[in-house]
Amino acid sequence: MVAQMNLSNERNTMNQPLNDRVVKEWLSGQKAAANRNALDRARYLLHLTTEVALKTYLELQREFNSDLSWLSPSPLLVAMRRALIRIAEQKENHEHS
Repeated sequence: MVAQMNLSNERNTMNQPLNDRVVKEWLSGQKAAANRNALDRARYLLHLTTEVALKTYLELQREFNSDLSWLSPSPLLVAMRRALIRIAEQKENHEHS
């Protein structure tokens, strides 16, 4: 019975429109995290010796060449992108009408 109540609450939440402010804050946080990751990665790489950098590069190349499935976006990501595009188009159509 508790599981049914939780599922019911989830469905109600999913039917609510997205809050622009919350989405923008989330996106801003994602961009800040990506920038921080890039900066941390660059700092780390700058301190590698030539030998360690080459060894790491060769290991990564061998690993990635053995499994290229990581190149494809996940079905969830594709669905999310399509939904966001659809929402943006609906919002744009609403503003122009």
